[in-house]
Parts: sequence; structure tokens; C-alpha cells
Amino acid sequence: MLPVRKDFTVPSRTTAFIWEGAFLDGAQPLDFTGYGARMQVRLYGEASTPLIDLALADTGQGLKFYKATSAGVLDGLRILIGAGGLAAMWSPGGEPSAAQRFSYDLLLDPPSSLEEVWMHGTITLFSGVTR
Repeated sequence: MLPVRKDFTVPSRTTAFIWEGAFLDGAQPLDFTGYGARMQVRLYGEASTPLIDLALADTGQGLKFYKATSAGVLDGLRILIGAGGLAAMWSPGGEPSAAQRFSYDLLLDPPSSLEEVWMHGTITLFSGVTR
């Protein structure tokens, strides 16, 4: 599958970011049973240290495959970055209330193939108003 570019906008660093989506191959749901997954968020593409490093997790911050459609297979993916993770990404300074932009990629590891990039793009994070 060719990598999909998906840019996210997060309105506040004080609440969790959750994205859920189903993946289809044409009209057929993909089955992620047995897949591995990881996602890193960096200040920019070649920054040395990831600000966030997500792995598969059943609860809390991380990635999770789930049954998104009535097909009965693991065809959906949830990305969850908690408020603490978003706050850790935020860099104080600069113009007040200015958004900050980060780069990410999501890699999936099929059980019988090589790991590949499935999604990539930017995360635009706003400071938020309510604390």
C-alpha cells in the first residue's frame, strides 16, 4: 500500500488527541491481525530524538487495532496521545497562542512482510485556552 498523507490539527495541548480510522483495500476491510505498529512524532523529519514514541497499547497512550466495521476483523486503528504527551511536545516561547507544527510517520509491520510507512504528515498543535 502506498503511504497516505494525513495532517492532524489538535486544538489544545491540555486534552488528549484521539484519531480512529478504518482501512480498506477498495471495498474490502484490511485485517491487521498479527500486525505490529509504531509511530514517532518529531520536531521535524530528521530531528534526532522523537518527542513522542507510540507503540501498540491496549489502554492509554499508544496505538490500538480494533474492529471498526461489521466485517469482524481488526480493520481499524486508534491513535491516542494523552494530554501529558501533548504538553511534553509543546515548546514554550515564541508568539503567544501560535500553533506549533510537528512531523510524524506511522509504520505497520505485517506478520509476513517488511515494515512499511502507512501514514505520514504533520500534527499542528495549538496551546488551547482552557487549562
